[in-house]
Amino acid sequence: MSKGYAVVLGLNHVDPVHYDGWDGELAQPENDARAICEIASKRGFKSKIILGNNVTRLNVIYSVREAAQELESGDIFFFYYSGHGGQLPDMDGDEEDGMDETWCLYDGELIDDELRLLWSEFKEGVHILVLSDSCHSGTMTKASAGEPVLENCVKKAMPTEYVRKTYFKNKSFYDNLARELMDKGANEKEVKAGVLLISGCQDEQSSYAFTFDENSVFTTALLQVLEEDPTIHYSLLHEKLVDKLDKRLRGKQKPNLYPTEQCDLTFLEQEFLTI
Repeated sequence: MSKGYAVVLGLNHVDPVHYDGWDGELAQPENDARAICEIASKRGFKSKIILGNNVTRLNVIYSVREAAQELESGDIFFFYYSGHGGQLPDMDGDEEDGMDETWCLYDGELIDDELRLLWSEFKEGVHILVLSDSCHSGTMTKASAGEPVLENCVKKAMPTEYVRKTYFKNKSFYDNLARELMDKGANEKEVKAGVLLISGCQDEQSSYAFTFDENSVFTTALLQVLEEDPTIHYSLLHEKLVDKLDKRLRGKQKPNLYPTEQCDLTFLEQEFLTI
């Protein structure tokens, strides 16, 4: 019998010691994580929720590896993140803009190359679903010059000033990490599992949270869609999310759907979080 395993992350703030004075305060991500974890648990997933200052690099990496060891072909791994996105200098030349995308965990950034390395640890035939309610500061900055500021709204991205400050404050750590990833061939590792990413916005856009809402904009829309149609499949889910966010934000935030080559396209037609 197939199994479902969920790791759900949400953090309302980061450690200002690591991020050189920036605490990244948000009101919604931990609420987001609780709501999503409840859904996963009700659908039969073995669910692990990590909140606040427990969302450390070590805890997150360990939790994903734990899932990779347990899951077999036909199983599904659900990985959800709500928090800030960031960027670090790209050391291996795989990014056109010269920057690696990151998630801002409590005690340090988790690089997209690290996620690819983690995905390579999953067995062939495992489905990996990633939902990311965040955005990346570099691409956000490129779009922001002509982008109107929304009233009572915050962007879920590390400010550009702190992208630089955080890197230089922790330069030896991140440079060593980048070299370690290159030595391990992170970008060349074969990923046998199928990965489906649904992210809160396009690369050139921002993910938002309204100060008066209980949940972030993307997660609010997700919860609404699932309440309206609990058996919705992934491709239609994406369409509904795009429609809801377009009506609320008039095109400023458009969710992205990205299946890897190894992702069985029939998975797109499966019901959300169905084991």
